Amino acid sequence: INSVMKDMSFRKSLIIEDAITHNSVTLEQLEELIDDRRPLPQVLRVLCLYSVVNNGIRPKYLEALRKGLIQTYGYEVLGTLVQLEQVGLLRATGTGKAVWPSLDRSFNLLVEDEFEYMDDISYAYSGYAPLSVRLVESLRSHPKGWRGCSDALNLLWGPAMEISQSTEERDDQEASVVLVYYLGGVTYGEVAALRRLSEKEHGA
Repeated sequence: INSVMKDMSFRKSLIIEDAITHNSVTLEQLEELIDDRRPLPQVLRVLCLYSVVNNGIRPKYLEALRKGLIQTYGYEVLGTLVQLEQVGLLRATGTGKAVWPSLDRSFNLLVEDEFEYMDDISYAYSGYAPLSVRLVESLRSHPKGWRGCSDALNLLWGPAMEISQSTEERDDQEASVVLVYYLGGVTYGEVAALRRLSEKEHGA
């Protein structure tokens, strides 16, 4: 992990990803990633992030990026692009506003103050709080659970539901347990953020 984090290419990608979440990156910068022949997974991750944050990419720019990817990485990339478009990660600009700014405000995803994020789950990503962990935190922090932040949950893809289990034998003083499942994989950063959340709740 240390060798990857020290790699200059990786650090440049982090800078661009941070700029995307702050709406301060241009499509020309994304094209430079392709022209520089950066590793394909790295390029696709950045393009998908830009697409999700900005509610898609303008059609003519998306077509230019698609052509650049094929010319640089070969026709083999075409199948991957089609799959990313089918699941909505890489798509042309649609109707409506981008939901990223609302998500950021509702779940406090970007914590700018260094002293604040060092004591927050966002420490794992140097100021970015994983949405998955913020959802777990919201489940515990709101008196009504997710029912207390239904407007924010409506911004997310897919349904959200809350099912509580209880037994007559359960002691009210006993700490409740939240079991978190990840489908499709979980990052080290998310695991670290979950551990920090557990430490905060148990006073560790």
